Parts: sequence; C-alpha cells; structure tokens
Amino acid sequence: MLPEQKLDALITRHAALERDLSTALPAETYVKLSREFAELAPVVDAVKSYQAVIEAHEAGMAKFVPAFQALYDSMSDAQKASADSMFRGKVSAAAAKKST
Repeated sequence: MLPEQKLDALITRHAALERDLSTALPAETYVKLSREFAELAPVVDAVKSYQAVIEAHEAGMAKFVPAFQALYDSMSDAQKASADSMFRGKVSAAAAKKST
C-alpha cells in the first residue's frame, strides 16, 4: 500500500468510526470505538491539513504552466533539447529520492 493510500485508509477508518458511534452500541464497544476515534482524530486532522497544503501547492504550480509553455515554445530546437534534458534529469532524481 502506498503512503497516500495509507493516509486515505486512516481518514476512511475515522469516518467509519464516527458513523458507528452515532448508532446504538453496547457500552463496551462504544468505549473501545470512542478511544480509537479519539486517537485517530489528531492524525486525521494533520493528514487533512497536509492534503490541503499539497492541493494549494499544485494549484499554484499550475499557474506557472502557461508562462513556461510560452517561453518553451519560443526556444530554438537546440534550447528545447537542452531544457528537456536538464528537467528530465531533475524529475528522475526527484522521483528516485521520493521513492526512498
């Protein structure tokens, strides 16, 4: 399971606990689920905050695309080849670093 999938699973579990706690439960089960819900709450809050930051970052980065596309389109073929080579290397290095 990928880290993002694990985070989503935590959010899903928290929502399921919230739903289950809103039903009639035996006291022992209610206490057990309440404890798990309380333990997950700060983690889920942090995950949701993290996801909001990532979404905002992606939205901000998307605003750069039109300007850089116009710049790229104005380059000569040699400049494009150089830029492609440089950025492919950085993307590959970032991907390798991210997977570790």
